[in-house]
Amino acid sequence: MASQTSGSRIIDNSGRQQKSRKGAVKVESDKGWLRLRFTKEGKRHAFALGIPDSALNWKIAEAKAQQIELDILSGNFDPTLEKYRPEKLPKKEKESDSLTVPKLFSRFMEHKAKEVSPKTMEKYQATYRYLSEFFPNKPIDLLEEATAEDFTNWQLNKGLSAVQVKRRLEEIGACWLWFDSTALNPWKKVADRLNHYALKVHRFLKG
Repeated sequence: MASQTSGSRIIDNSGRQQKSRKGAVKVESDKGWLRLRFTKEGKRHAFALGIPDSALNWKIAEAKAQQIELDILSGNFDPTLEKYRPEKLPKKEKESDSLTVPKLFSRFMEHKAKEVSPKTMEKYQATYRYLSEFFPNKPIDLLEEATAEDFTNWQLNKGLSAVQVKRRLEEIGACWLWFDSTALNPWKKVADRLNHYALKVHRFLKG
């Protein structure tokens, strides 16, 4: 790992410790991926840049941090944060290098291993198998709500109940939230729709 944080100090790639300035945008390495952390008008932001921790990417992250600081001072801050995302690599190179859906869920399982029961881990492992079958090489930054919907329908067509599929979607949604709490979460939206559908079916069957 090229960098890490320690308390209120930032340890850069040279190993030097630097005190963070008040109101500054801090670069952090989280599970091998770079993110920016800052507070604006009392709201805390943890912005995942989607690039792995390396000496080159650390420089890119520092430049983005400086851009955010300047935009805040000049009144040009983009609250959507889209302005500060690093430029994407060409599609062919990006798909081979970025984090895939199964790999992300595998990291989530490792993170949760000491917190959940063996029974819950078995459920996670089943979800991982389904993700690996449906999304063997799908980068997370190319996943859209429509794709999550396709995965949902695929499971239902395999004979799983709406309750089972909803639980699986909630597990993946929790994984997405763990990785980047500021990103759009397509899994939650699809899970909410499935829950609404399941309630309608339940009421119909009860007559």
